[in-house]
Amino acid sequence: MNEKVNLEKCTCCSHHHCRLSDGRFNKWLDDTTVHGVKHVLKGKSPCRRIFWTMIFFISVVGCMYEIVDRFIFFFGNPTSTTISLEYGRNGVPFPAVTVCNLNP
Repeated sequence: MNEKVNLEKCTCCSHHHCRLSDGRFNKWLDDTTVHGVKHVLKGKSPCRRIFWTMIFFISVVGCMYEIVDRFIFFFGNPTSTTISLEYGRNGVPFPAVTVCNLNP
């Protein structure tokens, strides 16, 4: 694990940041299962990159909306319990019982 990381100083501050051209980042882009990220950053044309950026952004926003909605629903402690007993004139019929004496 003696890989050298390409670092360059940021133009707006003195911090070091990994460049997007770092070999590990490109390998991650090739191997990732996060759909759309590779197309956003390595798309063949600007139109495709814009399209995939919009699709990725819409997907992330939709996912976040659903997560927040489920948390609100969960912490709202919704409880719905309905018990209904209905008997006919003759009451509840006794179920058929079968006794099997085949012991293994």
